[in-house]
Parts: sequence; structure tokens; C-alpha cells
Amino acid sequence: MKLAASVFVAAALVSATGPQSFAGWFAESAPILLVGAGLALTYSRFQFTGLTYFLLLLFSLVVFTGAHYTYARVPLGDWMARVAGVRRNHFDRIGHLFQGIAPALFFRELLRRRVGFPRGRALFWVVCGLCLGLAALFELLEWQYALLQHGPVAEDLGAQGDRWDAQADMLMALIGAAAAQAFLANRQDRQIAAVRSVA
Repeated sequence: MKLAASVFVAAALVSATGPQSFAGWFAESAPILLVGAGLALTYSRFQFTGLTYFLLLLFSLVVFTGAHYTYARVPLGDWMARVAGVRRNHFDRIGHLFQGIAPALFFRELLRRRVGFPRGRALFWVVCGLCLGLAALFELLEWQYALLQHGPVAEDLGAQGDRWDAQADMLMALIGAAAAQAFLANRQDRQIAAVRSVA
């Protein structure tokens, strides 16, 4: 956990150093900074599995990268666009995929360990619904931020000319949530069982 926390803090500091727009950086980074602070403050009372922490850390690295450059200008996204022969920088799609992956295992672990929700289809769909709701909340916040900014920062946070951007972003989060559960649920359950056996 100490290594993950150190990487998180270092990534946040690097990301905050000379961003394209500090207002944009703050708008994009604030939610993940709050999550990181919340996890640190509650660590003595509740520790998540290593898998959940790892995926949340990966998600934070994606967010900090997008916040530093703005999602429309991340170099990796430019390279992907050239390779794929498209005009749009799709790095934000990676971010929204992780917006489904990491929260899915976060919500799933909370439901299993704190609420006692049993494994099965109901858990799968409840977690998907929570992740889709979270993605929709961020799209609503992004929309309001864009209305307040009236400028290039709003466009960097927003659609890049894609009128279906919000729907595509939510779809990516849903795909990420479903894929994370399909491929990682058993591994998470083994880690949860190990935590319970120690406790």
C-alpha cells in the first residue's frame, strides 16, 4: 500500500506540473484526488484487496495523464489516431474504459464485504448499474463545466466535435465494468477469501 500511495502522490505532482490548463487539470483530477484521500483516511479501518488498489492506481494514472495534457491532446492518443487513421484523439475512451474497470471492482468488493451481497448475476448487474450511474454523473458534471467555461478548456474536457461523445463514454464505462467482472471477479473473490481468513 505504501508503494501504491507513493506512486499516486508522485503521479499527481508530475501531472500538476505545467499542465495545459490548471483549471482543466483541477476539474479532471479533483475526483480521483478525493478518492485517494478517502482511501488513505479509511485505510486503518478497512483495507481493500490488492487487486482493487492496483486497478484504482492504474485508473488514477490514466486520469492524471489526461488531466495534464487534456484528454484531447495526450500524445499516446495522437499516436493511436495516426495508427488507426482517425482524426479524433481517443485517449479519453481509455479513461472511460477504466472508469468502468476500477470502480466495478471497488463497488463489487464493498458490496461483498460490507453488505454481504452474494455472488451471481444480481451482483454483476448491480455493479454494472452503479458504474453506469457514475459514468452518467461525470458526463453531467462535464456538461455543466463546459457551460461555465465557454472556451477551449471546455472543448478539451468535452466531445472534440463528437455529438455522441457522452453516450460513447458511458458505453466504454459499461464495457469496462462488465469486462472487469467477467475476467477478474474470481481473482478478487480469492483475495477477499484470503482477507477473511486472516481476519
